[in-house]
Amino acid sequence: MAVTGAIQLLSVFAVFFQGVLSQANQPPTLLEDMDGHRVDEVTPVGSLVYKLVGIDPDRDPVTFGIDGTSVFRVDATTGDVYLNEKLDRESQSSLTFYVTIEDRVGDGNPNNFVRHQVTVLIHDANDNAPVFHDTPYVSRVRER
Repeated sequence: MAVTGAIQLLSVFAVFFQGVLSQANQPPTLLEDMDGHRVDEVTPVGSLVYKLVGIDPDRDPVTFGIDGTSVFRVDATTGDVYLNEKLDRESQSSLTFYVTIEDRVGDGNPNNFVRHQVTVLIHDANDNAPVFHDTPYVSRVRER
């Protein structure tokens, strides 16, 4: 009888513990994080270049951020990413930085903060006019 009571007590504890774990605050997830995205070097400053997308399994509101670069800025609420500085593929072919997502838990509980390293590729464009040195050039062509 004592063994049966102990088993029942353990079963109740296991159900209670499982309920506590399932109610624990879960971290948000980035579904679209910008890694491997290409941006043309001739993209005008201020242009929308990407949209970060994320969810929180607890359905808490989330905010987005960018760390480690000033080239891009993000609208914390919408996840819209804008070009903040002029790009130059000839001086830098890619940018590596972090995108973040944070849930706003409230009720005195700590927020969950997730940070992903991403690399954005700068796509080359024909933005440099040809330069001719030692001009003028003189040449002769023989006719037949």
